[in-house]
Amino acid sequence: MDLLIELFEEDIFPKRKSKIPVSYNLRKAARAVLVDSKKQIALLHVAHHNFWKLPGGGIEQNETILEGLVREVREEVGCGISKIKELGETLEFRNQTNTVQVSYCFLGKASKPFTELHLEDDELADGMNLHWVSLTKAISLVKNSMPSKYEGHFIKFRDLAILQKAKTFLK
Repeated sequence: MDLLIELFEEDIFPKRKSKIPVSYNLRKAARAVLVDSKKQIALLHVAHHNFWKLPGGGIEQNETILEGLVREVREEVGCGISKIKELGETLEFRNQTNTVQVSYCFLGKASKPFTELHLEDDELADGMNLHWVSLTKAISLVKNSMPSKYEGHFIKFRDLAILQKAKTFLK
């Protein structure tokens, strides 16, 4: 996969002196730019922390990347994903949590609708809710996010890079 963006603490917080960890814990995740039949993009609003994000999350130990992608889309959007295309990967070096996150990013079509979302307790506590918006609006919402949560700053830049890459396929 092509590298879409590599984010370091100093890219996000240039004035902050941060201690670089001796080692990082690796977290692998899968993310989707999911398009429905009306060409709308699935976007999650993390209301209590003032940012927007793409569907996706951590890949579990017993899953392949694509199995994790399918599960995360089902949980956070309530549908299946088909016609999957690779967009690339992102790297985030989160010093505060000693984590390097690799996100494998895909473009896909929404399929096989289900009736309910299966958000985790922390996602519900963060006020996460699903919206379907145009690609232009998705880019604007992510770009203009003002995260109040540490991870939200990384998510903003990461998801903006993913959406920009998806734009080259969707135009």
